[in-house]
Amino acid sequence: MLVPTKKTASQTDSLVTFLNEALALDPEFMQAMASHRPRCNQALADHPNIQVGIARNGGFETSFVGLINGFLALQDEARLAVCYDETGRIIEFMRI
Repeated sequence: MLVPTKKTASQTDSLVTFLNEALALDPEFMQAMASHRPRCNQALADHPNIQVGIARNGGFETSFVGLINGFLALQDEARLAVCYDETGRIIEFMRI
């Protein structure tokens, strides 16, 4: 398991900038990536930092945002959020 490291610059801010650049280049791809929530096993669901949800038909699921936020938690960084409009389209990524 990773241990927290001392930060020199905000990894979250750099990540938000990077993801928003990707969103501007290919919104459909980023929408698909952020919306994809594959099932995961109990061991991953039990990880203390990875954000995992309960799937509609039972079991567990997560997304790349849940994984990234798990990493950011280990780094004692702010977390990442995805902002959507009223139609469910991604507007931007932001730090929370």
